[in-house]
Amino acid sequence: EAEVGWESRHVVLGHLQRSEYPTMNDRLLTLQMGAEVAKAVTENDWNKAIVIRQGQIARAPISDLMQPPRLVSSQHPWVEIAQKIGIFI
Repeated sequence: EAEVGWESRHVVLGHLQRSEYPTMNDRLLTLQMGAEVAKAVTENDWNKAIVIRQGQIARAPISDLMQPPRLVSSQHPWVEIAQKIGIFI
């Protein structure tokens, strides 16, 4: 702020994108995922991501998640809308 003369604030991008504070479900989900991370660390279970599969918190090998990108068609309605309003995607 001192350098540029503008007010600045900390922002959590996910909250900004949703335009809302986290819900109780958000908080519980992240708590459960964090607990699973801690459990994986104590078990020396490395190179895993904590994911939700079929409604359950699970561990997934990182290699399972590294797939080729899924491309969206340039004719997809959301792409067309974004282009019309000048959003770069």
